Amino acid sequence: LKHDCGWVVAPRDINSLRLQIQKIVTNRDELLAKRYNAYKVGQRIYSSDMVADKWVELGESLFE
Repeated sequence: LKHDCGWVVAPRDINSLRLQIQKIVTNRDELLAKRYNAYKVGQRIYSSDMVADKWVELGESLFE
């Protein structure tokens, strides 16, 4: 995954979901790494400041 901040399980793949949950529970280091990656991405790309800047850019482009 692009930002390495989560896991992917195919729809209706209950066995893979179960295995993934077991992996998350037993591998705390991986969980903490993905949590940290999610925080970094959230702050860098999806923070309210970044989203507001995108809205301002859009608004300005409409009046050029």
